[in-house]
Amino acid sequence: MTIVTHALLPLAVCRPWLRSNGSPLFKEAAIVAFCGVLPDLLSPHIYLDGRYGSWSHTLWAWFGFTALVLVVGLVWKTRFGMRLQILCIAAYALHLAADMISGGITLFHPFSPRIHGGHFISYLMWYVSDVLLFLYAWLDFHVLPRLRKRAPRFPAMEDQTP
Repeated sequence: MTIVTHALLPLAVCRPWLRSNGSPLFKEAAIVAFCGVLPDLLSPHIYLDGRYGSWSHTLWAWFGFTALVLVVGLVWKTRFGMRLQILCIAAYALHLAADMISGGITLFHPFSPRIHGGHFISYLMWYVSDVLLFLYAWLDFHVLPRLRKRAPRFPAMEDQTP
């Protein structure tokens, strides 16, 4: 998958749990999106074969990332609460899952060269998913909040039983 999908897929999946108590919604969304692209930033690759030798696309890297996120959460409890920690861990896992269905990854590299997953999504669909996820994110984060602000508020209905 492309980096656009890796950034926007976690936002689409985790959107119900993104909220802004203490920090703006944009800040949480940016952190989750960053965690979604992190495996590609840690070991960049242009071709699929580069992903197969990538240490950041392994189960071990996910375990290490999980441990790091939990330690950061212990240090900064007020800014990086348990909910955001879980969303970041899920974003990294979603990256691995998306790569598993779009060419596969070597989950247990370097101990096993076996590729887990396969080519279940064609290359053309990668770009279709980019466009669809971008439209979804634009609607969900930009258009819908404005429509909700403009919607008329109705007073609470009194109990009108006869």
